[in-house]
Amino acid sequence: MNIVGYSSIKQLGSVQITLGVTGATGPIGITGLNGLGLTGNTGPNIIGITLINKYLVTAFSDGTTYSTSTTIYGPTGGYDYVVDFKNIGSGVSLGYSITGTNELLIRPLRIQNNTSNNLIISTSPNDITVNLSLIGGSGVTLIANSNFTDANLLKFTDGKLRRVGATRGVTSGTNTFYGLEFVNSNLFERVRGMGWTGTTSAVNCVITNVGITCDVNPFREEYDGLMYGSTSKIFVGDFNGYTGSINIAACPSDGNAYGFEMYLSNAFNPAVLTNRFTSSSPIKWPLNKVPCFAVDGVTCDMRVSFFGLQGIWYATAKSINDSKCQNGDMFFNNCNSTQQLVANFIPVIGACCYADGTCVQTTASNCFGYFHGIGTTCGNTYDSICNKPGACCVQLLQDLGTNCFEMTCSECIGISLASYAGNYTKCKDTVCDNINNNVGACCDGLGNCNETSQNDCTQQYGFFQGIGTSCYDFKTNLAICSTGTGPCCINGVCTSQNGTNCLSQNGYFLGTGRDCSEFECPEKVSCIGYINGVPVTPGQEYGGGIIIGKFEPGKTKILGAKQLFEPTSIKNIDGTTIFNCQSYTSFLDHTAYGITKDCDFNNETYALIIYPTDINVNDTNSFAWGITGSSWGPMSDAGGNYSDFVLNLNVNDPNSVPLYYSNTHLIYNEGYWSTGVTLGLTGIDSNIILKTFPTCSASTIYGIGGKQRIFAKSPYSLHGLWHHSWGLYNTIRAISAYNAYTKKISLSNVFKYTDFDYSVDLNAFRASRLIQDGMTSSIQGITKNSGSLSGWYLPSHDELAFIAASTSNLNGFNINTHLMLVSGGQGLNGTYWSSTGTFDYQTNEGVYANNQKPKPGSVAIAFELDINGNNYKVLKAKRTEKYKVRPVRMLRCDAKTPENKYLWLLPSVSQSKINQKNIDTINIEAV
Repeated sequence: MNIVGYSSIKQLGSVQITLGVTGATGPIGITGLNGLGLTGNTGPNIIGITLINKYLVTAFSDGTTYSTSTTIYGPTGGYDYVVDFKNIGSGVSLGYSITGTNELLIRPLRIQNNTSNNLIISTSPNDITVNLSLIGGSGVTLIANSNFTDANLLKFTDGKLRRVGATRGVTSGTNTFYGLEFVNSNLFERVRGMGWTGTTSAVNCVITNVGITCDVNPFREEYDGLMYGSTSKIFVGDFNGYTGSINIAACPSDGNAYGFEMYLSNAFNPAVLTNRFTSSSPIKWPLNKVPCFAVDGVTCDMRVSFFGLQGIWYATAKSINDSKCQNGDMFFNNCNSTQQLVANFIPVIGACCYADGTCVQTTASNCFGYFHGIGTTCGNTYDSICNKPGACCVQLLQDLGTNCFEMTCSECIGISLASYAGNYTKCKDTVCDNINNNVGACCDGLGNCNETSQNDCTQQYGFFQGIGTSCYDFKTNLAICSTGTGPCCINGVCTSQNGTNCLSQNGYFLGTGRDCSEFECPEKVSCIGYINGVPVTPGQEYGGGIIIGKFEPGKTKILGAKQLFEPTSIKNIDGTTIFNCQSYTSFLDHTAYGITKDCDFNNETYALIIYPTDINVNDTNSFAWGITGSSWGPMSDAGGNYSDFVLNLNVNDPNSVPLYYSNTHLIYNEGYWSTGVTLGLTGIDSNIILKTFPTCSASTIYGIGGKQRIFAKSPYSLHGLWHHSWGLYNTIRAISAYNAYTKKISLSNVFKYTDFDYSVDLNAFRASRLIQDGMTSSIQGITKNSGSLSGWYLPSHDELAFIAASTSNLNGFNINTHLMLVSGGQGLNGTYWSSTGTFDYQTNEGVYANNQKPKPGSVAIAFELDINGNNYKVLKAKRTEKYKVRPVRMLRCDAKTPENKYLWLLPSVSQSKINQKNIDTINIEAV
């Protein structure tokens, strides 16, 4: 098949390998008296080396032969290769002459400026002169001048090819010259304008009262001053706000392949939508999705690629300006986002090869040979896809391992116990164990991927893509779990969508090229795999820290104070201050995390990331927990004005009285555990257990939104308003308390700024905020952090208990091992503050009686951790004690963040600069 498009294709023949039998090994000689054995038998001699069909074959005297596994290329006999210059076009050849087998002469380029004629880079005869001139002050034209008349080759404006100022030019003596700067490189094809820009031989655009209609013929040779009989392969069209209709010339049915591209901008849809792209030949779009020129009145700039074969155009479209229309936003019925996305699609088929060399076009499920992938074609009889070489993994008998040979697809699948790795794959790049061990790509539904077995993928609630599949399609450089088109589950309903669009709607994308019929929409997902091409696994660096693992409140085993934070284990309210750590399943706080969700979907899974070292400021690595006043502070805006939550219970009723967080929660300082009734030291009120650990239904009495759940959290609980598992929100409120004091924020009849009196300048919460939230890790390269990655905060009891479990091998993983492998990293050793505050039950703090504001707590939860994993304890410690701080951040598995920014974004700390030695890791400018 001849390729007439603009892609270069290298055709390789098949490879047949013949291996001889292994030569006999000589016996080991008998050990002599002196400790030296007799010499072993002499092996066979080499009697000849012969080149047979480009394979190097070595023959031995015992009749055995050995052959190279790949062919050897090069001339045979006493010959030299001689290169001959031939000018196959009508332009000027760069070749000048050949002076022998070892020397080629190339015509030099002489570049000069039209206005000054003083930029000369050649004096050799018979050279080619290139002149640069300024056109209209807005762009430049590159002009070729030789024995022919001057002719324009290429003109670019809008910053693509521009004249460079003298300060960046070439200087020689007293003269300053102008140079060229190419902003976009690798321009190989001739470019032809279309749209409102006019008409050429290949493009005929007509402007009427209904818009612009363009006829495009990529096969027409042009002989104007630009083309010299060539054809255009790239067409650029700016429709200048007109509607557009593009008619493509028919695709030939001559067995050749053809290709060209269009870059379209500023076009609106024609009145008849089917007239966007037309041709007398069929035009096939992926999943029958024709791109919209505009959606909701916003034009979509796009690149459209056409590939023609056997009288059919195959077309794809990609957005080139995400600020206008992203890829997923270009495919709507009626080009209106209020309409349903295009859902009808044709079966996805590809080339299927069999051992006898035959090839059929079918779906992957109907292929019982080797399926080359969706969109692949068989080719013709003399250039079949089945005859291309690739790596073939052959399992040896008697468990002797696997050998890899390079042969054609049909040859490989004709061998028993063999697995083909794909056309043009190389043995040196192929891991045969992955193929033979039934390993493939596993999508988690959130755009992440890892390569594992089908069974392990299923246990991770993943979506297996097939044996031998990879997380990345290296031919297209696309991540199969986040890009392309495939099943998308939104609210339990599966439709075929673009992966990017699916994930942006908080849907679950199940893999590119797959079908909804292959999967059931998930009820839960995992988040350990890949995010934006970066591995997210326990022990991996990400976002400036180390990933501990996947924390799933309500299901993950933790190592903490079971007597305080597990509802069935709380028997007494007494003065105990030291608790031995116990293993138990964490309890899901239904009022936490700020995400809108109903009680049928309570998954709050996230990856917890820990900072590599303890916080150290001016050689101090221990800090008091908080303040002498209340540490549960009011929200404020950037200007220091009170701005806390207000909940409208009925937005449709103007007479409905809203709830103010100040009146429902802040009026109680940090909350209360007692109403003044003596509970005794041996009993406990069952009602307070229900308030401390509310059910989902009790947490959604005001609605399923994050803010509604905040109002549903009762200030009456064993730990008041403090959360046992939501460290991010604890930190937000504690910093807000400090800001209220420093900014003197008061609210009449509710609180005074002095209620948040700070006796400590730099406490544990402020220390946790000294790290820059924008930190990334080296493995990410230029990839930014995920949008579902929080800022750094002080971990809650449950999060610190998860960390404790991850240092004791309780969950099969020891984070200390990985922390100490990081440059400058420190294992967890000593006493660490959590962000969970509580009360001293032996005092009158946290007691609400006689309508008197409860006194805030004086104790908080801390953990004693040992680097050797021994004697872990939980402390109810005085807040004035000084302990270590190890910040964490969360990476949500569902890629969601709270709609209300106050439930996600950590407020700036109101403070002046802090002198800090370790300026590489500590943000000394935190304000």
